[in-house]
Amino acid sequence: MRDAGDVAGAVLRLSVNGEARRQTPIGLMIWNAAEIIAHLSADYRLRPGDLVFTGTPAGVGAIEPADVVRVDVDGLEPLSATITESGSRETD
Repeated sequence: MRDAGDVAGAVLRLSVNGEARRQTPIGLMIWNAAEIIAHLSADYRLRPGDLVFTGTPAGVGAIEPADVVRVDVDGLEPLSATITESGSRETD
């Protein structure tokens, strides 16, 4: 959180296979990121690099194996992942 700065004004963008699916200001979340981290850290040891998934903004869309999902948040490095079949793993 320190490295990210104040993310309340940041916008989260999600795309699937290069197609924009979501663009939502983080400040519109029911609980802000600091509250979520504080609550989680009461029961879990969070370390640098841990990811915290908070659910989805309004409107949900399906994803399929081989889809590439990318998330961008203002001020942070993008994160992307290729969806695989349940139980399978991609290795390099």
